[in-house]
Amino acid sequence: MATGAVHHRLINEGLRPDVNLIVESGTVRDPHHFAVLFGFGATAVYPYLAYRALTDLCNTGELPMDWLDSHENYRKGINKGLMKIMSKMGISTIASYRGAQLFEAVGVSSPVVDLCFTGVTSRIEGADFTDFQKDQAELAKDAWVARKRIRQGGLLKYVHGGEYHAYNPDVIQSIHKAVRTGEGSDYQVYADLVNKRGVATIRDLMALKSDAKAIDISEVEPVEEIFKRFDSAAMSLGALSPEAHECLAMAMNELGGRSNSGEGGEDPARHGTNRRSKIKQVASGRFGVTPEYLVNAEVMQIKVAQGAKPGEGGQLPGGKVNQLIARLRYSVPGVTLISSATP
Repeated sequence: MATGAVHHRLINEGLRPDVNLIVESGTVRDPHHFAVLFGFGATAVYPYLAYRALTDLCNTGELPMDWLDSHENYRKGINKGLMKIMSKMGISTIASYRGAQLFEAVGVSSPVVDLCFTGVTSRIEGADFTDFQKDQAELAKDAWVARKRIRQGGLLKYVHGGEYHAYNPDVIQSIHKAVRTGEGSDYQVYADLVNKRGVATIRDLMALKSDAKAIDISEVEPVEEIFKRFDSAAMSLGALSPEAHECLAMAMNELGGRSNSGEGGEDPARHGTNRRSKIKQVASGRFGVTPEYLVNAEVMQIKVAQGAKPGEGGQLPGGKVNQLIARLRYSVPGVTLISSATP
């Protein structure tokens, strides 16, 4: 916030090209933190607490190496992480990324955005300066209580009593029990843990309208018709075992829906059987795309200008590159072609 505010003030005063912003902070530790700081105008970042922690680990023998080497390794790791983040937008230099503000604010009030992150999209309002101040005051209060141990918080990994995680042991254990027993009461325990939790995601702020009139059951399609519109996600054979890949295809075929081969294609022995995936993917002519492969598809997905290595689609901006390349839909007898950059 401070970096962005100073950055924009310097821009408004016409002084930004004459100034370097060196950010010295104890809260910066992983590549995302560096990326956000550079994205909002930082010239360089000095993560003093990360270096101090590494030095401490080396001096106590918990990290068996020279402290200078540990710092060098840390910088290499951060640099690799930064290059991976920047490459998602096709950016290859830090100069292009600096000040680019390739972010979207979620849950940040307009006054904060206007002062610190000018021009950044913020569709959902939220925390203001008072809220951020309270967070910092609470953190400072805990930090200086000698009788309290430093809490790790559970930001990255579930910790009992720490930050809430949607995937927590109670949720996982309850769904396992519901699947094993098949009892409706056991499923309800799982459903309540998910649907009646506090606000953990944006979805939790929404609810179905309770005053909607029920549709007469005679107007509802039978399940056999609904299932025909079911598609399973594209998962390449390399990501699953052959048995799991075939199991998905068989299940969707028996339901009347469609399974997706993924980029990896599938064994020709499955063609003409209930193990066939009705949706086939073609990615830059790879993975054994033959006439036999194509004629065994009801839906064909052709990837054009794919913006990531296979398997990294979920990390692209917006989840999919469909924002960058329009979907082209047109019909060929027996086959639907989808031109898309979706990995």
